[in-house]
Amino acid sequence: MQVDYSNLWIRYKATGHKNETGLIPLAGISTNILAKLNKGGFVSMESLKKYAEQAMKYVQGGEKMIFF
Repeated sequence: MQVDYSNLWIRYKATGHKNETGLIPLAGISTNILAKLNKGGFVSMESLKKYAEQAMKYVQGGEKMIFF
């Protein structure tokens, strides 16, 4: 069974990012987590929490970066 992260990538790229590797420093995730996201694998809630916290910082800062 795979997880569909297509909405995450669509919204991430809609904010002007060229590729997924920019998510590593932005969300503070590892390359292994990025590989799992690209392959539709399962990631821990802790990893998703890191991502969501960084996305909220941009939203609170007034920038247009909403992923979910």
